[in-house]
Amino acid sequence: MFDSFTALLHSLKNLPHAFHLKESQLTKGMSGTWSLLDAVQLAETLGALDAVRALDPPTAWELTVSCSVSLPDGGSFHPSLTVLLDIGHPGVFSLARWSLLFHTGFHVSHATREHFLNHKILPRPPRPSGPQSMAEQRTVGTSDRIKLNVGGKLFETTVSTIRSGGPDSLLFALSNRSVNEEIFIDRDPEIFSVLLSLLRSNCLPSTAKRFSNQELIDEALYYGIESQLKSALAPSQLNGIDASLVNTVRPSSEAVVSDFNANDSDGSLWVAHGGQISVYDWNLSHASTVRTHLDYITSVKRVRPEIAAVCSLSGWGLHLYNMANGSRVYSFEWVDPTDVRIYKARVHAIADSEDSIYASYECQHGENCVLRIDKCAMKISSEIGRMSGNSAKTVVPGKLAFLQEMGILIGTSITSGAFGYSGYIRIWDPRTRDVVWETNEPGSGRSSRFGDSFADVAVDYDRLSLFKLCSKSGDLGVADLRKLSDDPWVYLREKNLSMRHAGGNGGGNFVICCYRKQAFVGRDGELEVWSRTVADNDDEGTITEELYRRNYVDKAEDSKRGIIKKIEGGGDRLFVTRENVEGIEVWQSSYNSGVVSII
Repeated sequence: MFDSFTALLHSLKNLPHAFHLKESQLTKGMSGTWSLLDAVQLAETLGALDAVRALDPPTAWELTVSCSVSLPDGGSFHPSLTVLLDIGHPGVFSLARWSLLFHTGFHVSHATREHFLNHKILPRPPRPSGPQSMAEQRTVGTSDRIKLNVGGKLFETTVSTIRSGGPDSLLFALSNRSVNEEIFIDRDPEIFSVLLSLLRSNCLPSTAKRFSNQELIDEALYYGIESQLKSALAPSQLNGIDASLVNTVRPSSEAVVSDFNANDSDGSLWVAHGGQISVYDWNLSHASTVRTHLDYITSVKRVRPEIAAVCSLSGWGLHLYNMANGSRVYSFEWVDPTDVRIYKARVHAIADSEDSIYASYECQHGENCVLRIDKCAMKISSEIGRMSGNSAKTVVPGKLAFLQEMGILIGTSITSGAFGYSGYIRIWDPRTRDVVWETNEPGSGRSSRFGDSFADVAVDYDRLSLFKLCSKSGDLGVADLRKLSDDPWVYLREKNLSMRHAGGNGGGNFVICCYRKQAFVGRDGELEVWSRTVADNDDEGTITEELYRRNYVDKAEDSKRGIIKKIEGGGDRLFVTRENVEGIEVWQSSYNSGVVSII
């Protein structure tokens, strides 16, 4: 059998490097297997690849030798390495794939790393049975274990566990250290124990309740595993039938909230209170507060990651603020050189799409329209739906919603007086600025609910539906936005007499919001949810009277806190404000709930 190792030794003797091979000491080592790949890696370290290339192909894949390593101070290097060397070279010594198993201790204080050859080497064929090579035995046993001393407490885990935090994390970088070296980290060991459990199981242990979310977040930021913690702390999918009040967000000053906007992706909040806007992150921790030039903000909308659009009924114009530095970056006013009456127009509602901002303006004499603002150019690009404002059918829209999937802008207006509610729902195509559908209430005698005008309207973006809440009967009507007609409404029927609402009596306070394929309704101080009873693939897109069922979200004592003013969803949380009550209620579903709903 061709002896690759002997041939390599013979070739290495003629090298000009200060490497001295002691063949006489070969018997001091331990027995093991020596492969061609091992010989090539050793030759690469010694700069003797040409010697290996000159060798003829071996007739066997493995060759057995006995050897050890001798250090400059005369000590022997263990365990069971396969070459005997005296190192007289000031460079970094590499033992290829063994390098992470020990410190060299020669000229550097850290483990050396393997640098793979830029040459093609035939791979070793798989062996279905038989003993492993000594190098493989060394790697399988202990190389995946690592010891961390955190604040004086020793933790032992695997390299794969701490690397699960991602390649940019501190723990991943520490995993490249020697496995036999105890790594000290001067941080809190109790919180580290929680984070280590998170990396092991992708969920937080019960001991996490001993710490605040902010304490866990601060430590996760240090270790670079904040994304894993964020996923673990995120609420479960919002299900209205098992949601409960978990928190209340209260601004530190002027705590009665005038408006707010929730980010659907992570549940962060931008809260308007007085003339200020406070930012709360995904954990609902206060991040910053910006003071605007307005005395009282009535609407706030996030139109870019760091840009807020704000307006006030006590002022005029639409204003954009950079929430990172608190500066006002743009202002937009409605002007018409041909009509001197168009000035100091107030903004009532704000909506946005991927490329545009929409705002409804109203002048002092009632003239109104919707302006479209280009997000890229930051200029007013068009005027939509200009109306005189001299009747209920032509007043300024108090709500705007843009449906991206259909490319339509939906505006609604609701007014109330001695004779009840009246208003309209109008849909525009922003590209042509034409009205594509509208309805006015009280409607004509052809309507199935003549005289029962809506008190509020909401858009279900997930199911492309339109919901309205009737002011007199208290019933909930649903229309498919893809099948609109003169009277497209289907009125949901509640079979459970104990759950059936007594009716609006023409004068209640009603709010409706659609989120996560559910309709949340506020009736005075009560909060309820309407959920579908069948899966989407079972109803063939047909809306029927019995498609939804009604349940209360809150308890009887919750409803006594005040009249519900606004409901909005974001990040699988439901946010609720009440008239003249400080703060924003935060509702979430429980992880431990056994309730299952098809939504």
